[in-house]
Amino acid sequence: AAGGVGPSGLPPPGAPLIDVAFGKREPRFVPTPPAWKPLNAGLDGSQKAAVGMALAAKDFALVHGPPGTGKTTAVVEIILQEVARGSR
Repeated sequence: AAGGVGPSGLPPPGAPLIDVAFGKREPRFVPTPPAWKPLNAGLDGSQKAAVGMALAAKDFALVHGPPGTGKTTAVVEIILQEVARGSR
């Protein structure tokens, strides 16, 4: 795995994510995205798409875009959704 070997002789805990972040492995998503209902009724279509993609991600999701497009609002929704479904 990427990231070398840690002091224990094993790869560091985040090593598999390094492969995704640097394009050595495709990100993984659940086959059927989880159903969710927006807690913020003001989300636009692109924000809803970003939240849905993030909730379906097995590795991690990257939310990007120009300033003022609602990334922070989308990330807050992702956090609220994860908390609501018991994620830590």
